[in-house]
Amino acid sequence: MKRIQRPTLGRLLFYTRDSGGRHEPTPGEYVRVAQSRAEKEKLSFAGTPDIIENMIRNDASQNGDIFLDYGVKGNLLSRPGLDALLQRIDSDSGVSHVFIPRRDRLARPDHALDGVQLELRIRSLGVTLIFFDRVCGPLNPGMRDQMGDMIMSLIDYDKAGTYRR
Repeated sequence: MKRIQRPTLGRLLFYTRDSGGRHEPTPGEYVRVAQSRAEKEKLSFAGTPDIIENMIRNDASQNGDIFLDYGVKGNLLSRPGLDALLQRIDSDSGVSHVFIPRRDRLARPDHALDGVQLELRIRSLGVTLIFFDRVCGPLNPGMRDQMGDMIMSLIDYDKAGTYRR
């Protein structure tokens, strides 16, 4: 993936994953939060709770700005929804932000560094990651992440991996 020039305030994409298909709050509630964040940040976002509920019913991994891996384990680092998200980020210069409810919705890796690297891969493409509890800005070429952020990320992905079934 190559880095492309992105607007500061462009399009928000939404991604979540649920291995058991029973995660609370529901994916629709997550999308409502993403809608609210997009509005607050003045970002374009064309996702609704109805869209993600239809995706779940139809076993779809992508619809517009929403990407989903439902019933897919978090230690798999190649999944239909995630792969489609990464491809869209790589090809669409209008994408500036990705909303993921929590780091464990992105990955529950076998090795915590795999989750950190996945996150850094997205941020190195000039995209801001928004989680419920933090915002991780893009990493510009030659820019290093803050050590505290790296440690927190490593801890979060290590913890996420311990809760895999």
